[in-house]
Amino acid sequence: MSKKEIQLPEKFYYTTEIFIRKTDLSLDIHVSFASILDLVMEAHLQFLVKRNFTPTNIFGKGIIFAEANIQYQGELFYEDVVRIEVGMMNFFEKGFDYVFRLTKSNGTKPVSYVVIRVLFFDYELRKIANVPEEFKHLFSESKKSNPVLKIDTNLWNKSHQISLEAYKLTKKLPSEELNHLTARIRKSATSLPLSIKEFESKSDKEQRLKSYSRVRGYIEELRYYIILSNDLGYTDSKEVISKLDMFIIELKEIYLSGKN
Repeated sequence: MSKKEIQLPEKFYYTTEIFIRKTDLSLDIHVSFASILDLVMEAHLQFLVKRNFTPTNIFGKGIIFAEANIQYQGELFYEDVVRIEVGMMNFFEKGFDYVFRLTKSNGTKPVSYVVIRVLFFDYELRKIANVPEEFKHLFSESKKSNPVLKIDTNLWNKSHQISLEAYKLTKKLPSEELNHLTARIRKSATSLPLSIKEFESKSDKEQRLKSYSRVRGYIEELRYYIILSNDLGYTDSKEVISKLDMFIIELKEIYLSGKN
């Protein structure tokens, strides 16, 4: 692959560092072709875990790797620490290009670029699927030329709806949680619309930032308690969590744009 063929995404969404082992070397000299892909796969799996995804469940769909291209720029040796940055670009109907930038010496020495064509897959139907819209909302870099996120500035209504759903969810919790998890979810849920009202009323940049931080705090608090209720087996709350994640994206877009 020529150097001109490599394109970088506008943003890398995850970075990890991996220690090179003896078993990663080829002929006890340097990292092999196969080990480069192993390192990339480790970074890929770490990224999914960070985002609460799995290879078979990314907003209900799995992913498969159609092809991979590697451009070498330097060697990796035993006890090197490789930094791997994970990004995405070139979204199309069924998938996107996964981009991994590998460097060492605190990012100062290039090692390689790896570009993997990813396709979404429906494991129930056993066929290629469209990219989930929620995934595009999170990672598509072409928001100006091909917008995937329509900002509805009526945040209060959306936060109120999330609050209602959170309250409905608490009805499924056992009675012994009434003064514990149930109370915490309800408190966070009712705080969210109130903090949104405050956020929408601010025009000063500094005040707006403080208000935005409070809103994010209530969202993260509510999100954790709902995840906890899910992990304890009390509820199936994936849909509410997904709505909270989308709400965070929309809130950030509005804050950065300066609109209310």
